[in-house]
Amino acid sequence: MFDESRYFDVEADYAKASPNDLLIRLAFNNRGPDSAALEIAPKLFFRNTWIWGCEHEGCTLKPSIRKIADDRLQLDHQTLRRFYFEADRASDGTAPDFGFTENETNTETLYGEETYTKYVKDGIERWVVGGDRDAINPQNQGTIASPRYSLNIASGESVSIAFRLYSEKEAPKRVFGKAFDSVFAQRIDEANAFYDSVAPKGIQAEELSIQRQAYAGLLWTKQFYHYSVHDWLRGDPEIAKPPQERWEGRNHDWEHLFNRDVISMPDKWEYPWYAAWDLAFHMIPFARIDADFARSSLSYS
Repeated sequence: MFDESRYFDVEADYAKASPNDLLIRLAFNNRGPDSAALEIAPKLFFRNTWIWGCEHEGCTLKPSIRKIADDRLQLDHQTLRRFYFEADRASDGTAPDFGFTENETNTETLYGEETYTKYVKDGIERWVVGGDRDAINPQNQGTIASPRYSLNIASGESVSIAFRLYSEKEAPKRVFGKAFDSVFAQRIDEANAFYDSVAPKGIQAEELSIQRQAYAGLLWTKQFYHYSVHDWLRGDPEIAKPPQERWEGRNHDWEHLFNRDVISMPDKWEYPWYAAWDLAFHMIPFARIDADFARSSLSYS
């Protein structure tokens, strides 16, 4: 697979200009000896909470994403209000081609049951991989949007793409360009200063790099975790009935448990495995870089 280094690697950088102004920079590097084609189709989507039929907090009306310009999307959500997403041309001049579908399970393929909409969550893959334009919404709206770039990158070369997601109330004066780059430069300086401040005195450069990667990995586990055992057991009323095995699995008798918080989640693939002791162990190193988060996490673990 890696003969003659015939592969691409991807660098993804994120920075915030303000709490609701997120800058994204992706770089795609061709490590092989020849020019090669690469399809890029990142996804912007709303988490589906409208189909649940639930009565607890966190369930909302169906939001929307729609195209309002060649490179600009408008997002509307019941509680988040209005956001905008902008996709710049790639550094080689390639413009994005947007595809839209719905964040809905393809029940027809999975369970043999009719889906209420023909635009389902695997629509982007069918469009990109199979060339099926009928899988995406021609009205340029949905709850999943994907800016697609068809690139051809020369050997040893790199192509970068910039994106920006921001709230209507925190809209930047200039979306891309020097102001965009300066935010990244400032955040990189701040990150360097932060990691230097938590490093032991006299640490060697290689050790500092290892420590920084370890802390970065730990911070990456800090994410939104939503687990309602009562709802998990019963499944979504609009989708196929869940397997009976759920009623015999781990934590099936914890119907009182309702989690909706930001926690340090060890392994996403284990969901809905629930191991409070892992979270508690995480807080030992977390206390060095975010003591307030560690303290609040231990209060319920």
